[in-house]
Amino acid sequence: MTPPVIRLGLIGCGTVGSAFAEQLIAREPMLTRRLGARLRLERVAVRDPSRRRPVPRQLITGDAASVAED
Repeated sequence: MTPPVIRLGLIGCGTVGSAFAEQLIAREPMLTRRLGARLRLERVAVRDPSRRRPVPRQLITGDAASVAED
């Protein structure tokens, strides 16, 4: 049986947000086993989307309100 997916949105990707996102991505298999659900980072809202971030580019948006609404 496929574990359910919990979609996450992150607002802010500075020092703490970046570390959180990196760990979430790196530890996904272990977290899925422990929680019985898959945590999937869907979108990350940042002030300046043009800056380099430690998350996949397609997840980055400049619209924090849309992340919160989703």
